[in-house]
Amino acid sequence: MVNSATTQQRFRAATAMLVGLGPTLTTACQETLAGLGYRVVLVAHVPAACERMAVTMPLLLVADADALQTERDELRERAVAVGAEMLWFPREADAAFVTSALKLTAMSALQKYSPPPESSSDG
Repeated sequence: MVNSATTQQRFRAATAMLVGLGPTLTTACQETLAGLGYRVVLVAHVPAACERMAVTMPLLLVADADALQTERDELRERAVAVGAEMLWFPREADAAFVTSALKLTAMSALQKYSPPPESSSDG
C-alpha cells in the first residue's frame, strides 16, 4: 500500500542535449559524454530543443555558438529554467578543446545534481 502522505523524490537522469553541432563536434561530444555516463539527446535545431528541454531535463546543454542571437536567448532561457549547464561552441572549434571543456562541465553538473547519499541508520 502506498502512503499518500509521502512523496517520492525524483532525480534527474544524467542527460545532455546537443543542439545544432556539426558532425565532428557531435561525435566528439557523444563519445566524451557517453564515457561519463550521460544519455545524449541530439537535436538538429533550436525550436525542437526548446520543445524537448522541459521533458528531457538535461543537466548539460551544448549548442552552436553561431546560432542567431534570438535562438541563443531562447535556449539560454529554457536551460536556466531547467537548471542546465550551458556550453557554446562554434562549429569549427577544435575537438580537443571542446572535449576538455566538456569533461570539466559535465563532471561539475553531475556533482551538482547527484542525489544526496542515503544516510545509514546504524541505530
